[in-house]
Amino acid sequence: MYDDLSKLEELNPETHAAILLHGLGFGPKMMAKATKDMSGGWRMRVALAKALFVRPTLLLLDEPTNHLDLEACVWLENYLADYDKCLVVVSHSQDFLNTVCTNIIEFNHKAELVYWSGNYDQYLKTKQEHEVNQLKKYEKEQDDIKHIKSFIASCGTFSNLVRQAKSKQKILDKMYEAGYVSHSKTGYLDNL
Repeated sequence: MYDDLSKLEELNPETHAAILLHGLGFGPKMMAKATKDMSGGWRMRVALAKALFVRPTLLLLDEPTNHLDLEACVWLENYLADYDKCLVVVSHSQDFLNTVCTNIIEFNHKAELVYWSGNYDQYLKTKQEHEVNQLKKYEKEQDDIKHIKSFIASCGTFSNLVRQAKSKQKILDKMYEAGYVSHSKTGYLDNL
């Protein structure tokens, strides 16, 4: 808290606001203009400058680069890359996410939040590796299920193999419960 106060004391509020506005593309004439006389895009820049000026502990930004030109985008990326508080940002700009983000939160198809460390490029790489590993695991599980079913089917009514077949059926039932098998259960041992 003392660090924050000392940083704010270094700059008076007018200087701090001018630095933020200049970074977001405001010249001296635009800074002197009333907000009500500005277009919607410039008003969005003013709103962004206000949010940055306050330096909240948690800053939420939704598409902050939408109304910015390239110079203002680069300035904002550099400013937020050094932001020492918690920042949650939604953006479609991969370059922006790569520069600013250190963690990615994904809302997946199961309506769950999945956390990934690193910037956007690292997220894509790690997610792809995860999906490849999941596919390999799924294929192995499906192969195991196929072999278990084949073994159970080959046991027939041989009394010495029925116990083994029932044991394998229990394994298969657990796989059904865990969701490894997508189709309905086919009690192979019902006829034994």
